[in-house]
Amino acid sequence: MRNGDHQIKSIEHLKKVALLAYGGLAMPKEREEAWRHTNIERLSLDKFLPLGAPHITLSPLSEEAKGKGVIFCTMKEALSHHFGLFSSHYLKHVELKDKIIALNAAMWQDGAFLYVPKNAHLGEPLSAAFSSDKSAAMHNLVIVEEGAQVSYLEEYAFTGENEMLSSCVTEVFAKNAARINFHHLTRAQEKAIIFNHIRGDMRNDAQIKWAWGSFGGRINRLHIDTHFNGQGSSSENLGIIIGRKKQHLDCTTNAYHNVANTTNDMMINGIMMDNSSSIYRGLIKIRKEAQGTNSYLSNHMLKLSEKALANSIPALEIDANEVKASHGATVGQIDEEQIFYLRSRGLSLEESERLIAEGFFEPIIHKMENAGIQEKFRAAILEVV
Repeated sequence: MRNGDHQIKSIEHLKKVALLAYGGLAMPKEREEAWRHTNIERLSLDKFLPLGAPHITLSPLSEEAKGKGVIFCTMKEALSHHFGLFSSHYLKHVELKDKIIALNAAMWQDGAFLYVPKNAHLGEPLSAAFSSDKSAAMHNLVIVEEGAQVSYLEEYAFTGENEMLSSCVTEVFAKNAARINFHHLTRAQEKAIIFNHIRGDMRNDAQIKWAWGSFGGRINRLHIDTHFNGQGSSSENLGIIIGRKKQHLDCTTNAYHNVANTTNDMMINGIMMDNSSSIYRGLIKIRKEAQGTNSYLSNHMLKLSEKALANSIPALEIDANEVKASHGATVGQIDEEQIFYLRSRGLSLEESERLIAEGFFEPIIHKMENAGIQEKFRAAILEVV
């Protein structure tokens, strides 16, 4: 048997194990804390099976990046040509205790694989664009070695008019003193059901700056877990949520401080329109060993319609005493005085609401470090507001 055949068989074995786990796990229930305000208990996942592969477009690597040993390819290519790196990180910290995660591990067809070797610094952002008008499953790996730096954008576009399901799990590894600017953008049609789960692992003095936007979909669920596993590690999490019509947006950002002297700042803003609904959950968990932690969470939701619904559940779990940790959350209607002022200057109601929305998200966009990515997020916002 050729080595490549053996590698493929080993992955197929892992998929069979995941499929068994999927079959044995119950659907998440709304009474579970991780699923409050999102009811999928009666959703039949099986009717979407088997899940296919999306269309993937990767930005080209420069000759300089290639010379530094950077690898940027599809997961299928990584499985064939970089199996050592692949196997040492794949599902390293992801447990198959959730039916949605098990489904992904059993069904994923392709994805993006990014490897940045030790001390390699990339100036221009790399991007991976995923698109599909049918049900699909993806798994991504981002590995940034010690002292390396990279900016990365993953974009998801789900089109078509039929009901579809998308499942994606992304594992991000920031080794000692690594720097990652990680951007995530999802846009979806009205009947799409989307499950995105991102897990970040940071070692000593590593940094991950998350910036993300979730727009559209019948159900659009994004879950980001950040694990601070090295002293001096730090993270910033910037999120934008927009819902309209009857869309339901479900977003979670969790910060797990597992060691001493780590820093976290989460800023999540959202606008809900029409009959849309949303739930945002944010957790800061500080273990007893994590003295010297400094962690903050803010979430502000703005409703442009009396029929829109926005829920916010921030939480703190603190087992250490020498820490700084706090959270703040607001849910409110649009300021009528602002609307009156803008309309008195000749703007329509729609133009006034759009201008307020742009201003509402600008503090988050301004924190993104790349001008091109900033404009991409602004354009995505204007498409839906």
